[in-house]
Amino acid sequence: MKIKKKLFKNFIIQQILAFIVAIYIHIVGITSKIKTLNRSIPRSFWKSNEPFILVFWHSQLMMISYTWK
Repeated sequence: MKIKKKLFKNFIIQQILAFIVAIYIHIVGITSKIKTLNRSIPRSFWKSNEPFILVFWHSQLMMISYTWK
């Protein structure tokens, strides 16, 4: 097995990488400006408890948790 595969299968290495990625996402979330359009539309669905589809571009999926206010 290659050294890279052994490293990435190591539990401690996985935890360290997950922590680094989480910190990165948090920093990007804090320093980014998120622009929402037509905010009243999803709010009406949330208030009436109706299902709806929320759409994000692939490049912005990482930031979805920062839009739920």
